[in-house]
Amino acid sequence: MESCPLDDIDHWRNSLKGGISYEDPETNLVIHGGIDDVWFNVNTEELVVADYKAQSSSAPLEVKPYLDSPYHQGYKRQMDIYVHILRKMGFKVADTTYFMVCNGEKTPDRFDAKMEFTIKLIPYESDTSWINLKIREMKETLELKAVPDVNPYCENCAYIQQGNELSKN
Repeated sequence: MESCPLDDIDHWRNSLKGGISYEDPETNLVIHGGIDDVWFNVNTEELVVADYKAQSSSAPLEVKPYLDSPYHQGYKRQMDIYVHILRKMGFKVADTTYFMVCNGEKTPDRFDAKMEFTIKLIPYESDTSWINLKIREMKETLELKAVPDVNPYCENCAYIQQGNELSKN
């Protein structure tokens, strides 16, 4: 009997001791991630990547504002990478992926140790076209003789810079 492509799902979900990965032959970099979930479309026989997100917002949970939010751009890149990796692992993967968003409703009157949740499925059309170029750029950066300049628009750079400043005191 042929094994199901999702037989390894528990391994794929464990980002520290498992996950999904492949070695990029051009750069010899291992591209790795730990997915939340993968569904199987029985009609198209494709894997469908799903990612679970939790939030608490009073704004209505709608597809376009959710995907356009500057705070969710990293979520979309994360989803693109998962699709890319699974395809490189040899799987047929759907372009349409899903964020299952659980929103803790803000109650204006009182809390009473009770919280209501709204769950919404947000479809996202993955775009993997940018990934191969970024992998090559990562390799070039890793091979630089000197540390690159800090990017003023990079959140991680700002975090490291602030940490360095605090450690001097």
